[in-house]
Amino acid sequence: YSLTWITLSGVLIASVFFTVSSGPSNAGHVITIVMYVFGFIESILTFPLYYQQLILLHDIAQRLNPESI
Repeated sequence: YSLTWITLSGVLIASVFFTVSSGPSNAGHVITIVMYVFGFIESILTFPLYYQQLILLHDIAQRLNPESI
């Protein structure tokens, strides 16, 4: 998780840096890009939770019907 957080923090910082350094931009542009990147980060951070639920469902299915799996 820490490697994921470090990488995604780097993506956030890089997006702000590239937005500001690309030319004249107002605060609205920067805030909009930061919000989009936050949405991306939120979706990436839910992948481990979905994977954990998938493993749990597989385990439950195997316990309910051990000969089919």
